[in-house]
Amino acid sequence: MTEKGVGLTIITPCYNEELSVVDCAREIQKIMFPRLPKVKYEHSLIDNTSTDGTVRELRKIASGSKDVKVIVNSRNVGLFRNMYAAMAKASGRAIIPMFPADLQDPADKILD
Repeated sequence: MTEKGVGLTIITPCYNEELSVVDCAREIQKIMFPRLPKVKYEHSLIDNTSTDGTVRELRKIASGSKDVKVIVNSRNVGLFRNMYAAMAKASGRAIIPMFPADLQDPADKILD
């Protein structure tokens, strides 16, 4: 889907990912803008009460990009409820759930 709404939601669950979330967001942007320029997307990063500086980094990322949505849980709800919360707030027609913040799967897998 183009201009009218979000075509793709990419969900990245976060727990103590301070050292990797910036790289994750940057790599997704590198794929989306040049390779899929007509696809309107949102990157939802959902934090499950990290104890490091993850939330601070997420807020920095979101302040610099209209395509990034940050969700911060008030308590640790576990992986499945964390993902459910992100999917409930997703506005994309297609969803890529559980895109790893540590880039264990490279961002170009989105193209597949």
